Amino acid sequence: MTRSLTRPLVLFSTLILLLVGVGSAGAQDEEFRALLATLPFARTEDGAFIIGDPQAPITIIEFSDYACPHCLNYRETINQFIAEYVSTGQARFELRVFPTAGGRRTVYAARVAECAGRLHEGGFWHASEMLYDLAGSGDYNAPLGRIVADDLGIDYLAMLGCIWRARQIVTDYNFATALGVSGTPAVVARYGDGEAAFIEYEGLTYSGGPVALDILAAVVEAANE
Repeated sequence: MTRSLTRPLVLFSTLILLLVGVGSAGAQDEEFRALLATLPFARTEDGAFIIGDPQAPITIIEFSDYACPHCLNYRETINQFIAEYVSTGQARFELRVFPTAGGRRTVYAARVAECAGRLHEGGFWHASEMLYDLAGSGDYNAPLGRIVADDLGIDYLAMLGCIWRARQIVTDYNFATALGVSGTPAVVARYGDGEAAFIEYEGLTYSGGPVALDILAAVVEAANE
């Protein structure tokens, strides 16, 4: 009984803090990470990392580079989308890494994030938040594997052994280019088990760049009707 009541209360309080902006930016980051930890997570058939209710009718997929300035600016929108629509079961969210601004460094960061997910439950999402933060603070050239491993309590040798075998970045890159993605951030949608495609709304196709929250909201709400 206690467990069933705790989860909705945590989600509700976290959502309120995210939406009204209570507390410092650091506190809000911690609240968002706490929210992420409450969400169901899985991997797609091709290995991509995904969060949210498996029964949600629509999945929003973002292609991102942790070091891309536009992606860093878009985090606020994506985090709000997760708080409003993923945590409430209306949509799922899938993050795929597509190296642009960060180049080879982002390829390495993507491998670190994948291995965090392999070696620690929910580790991909925690690591991704850390990598965005490190890039935003100018620390993207720091020893990312060591920092993430230490923060999550992962054995560093296990992290190193995993990094050089990690291949999800290749899958994500090929998936993106097959769709026609050429920059970051880029957003596509998948309805049910259908194919991913660029978002279409009111006669417009959003084939590049960030998609505004009101557009994401509209397509998600339509999918839930």
